[in-house]
Amino acid sequence: MDFFKNLDNLDITYICRIKDNSIYVSKKSDCTYKIDDDFSTRIIKYKIGNQEYNIATNCYDMKIYEIQDVYHKRWSAEEYFKHIKIPKVCQK
Repeated sequence: MDFFKNLDNLDITYICRIKDNSIYVSKKSDCTYKIDDDFSTRIIKYKIGNQEYNIATNCYDMKIYEIQDVYHKRWSAEEYFKHIKIPKVCQK
């Protein structure tokens, strides 16, 4: 959570996936965790099909579906960049 705290201290908005086994993941679908006196983060939990997602964010004014949309649009861009990379092939 130090990474998220540093982003927050720099006034950087973040929406990041966190691991399912994180101690901050709750059974609730939307909750705010106070980490210490200076920092808290919002944890969003949702499912699409059989896939479960856990998102940490400092976007407290956005609705869950808006956060999902932003995260998945970003992820689609990441997948596209991974797809267009051309592997280096050794030629003889």
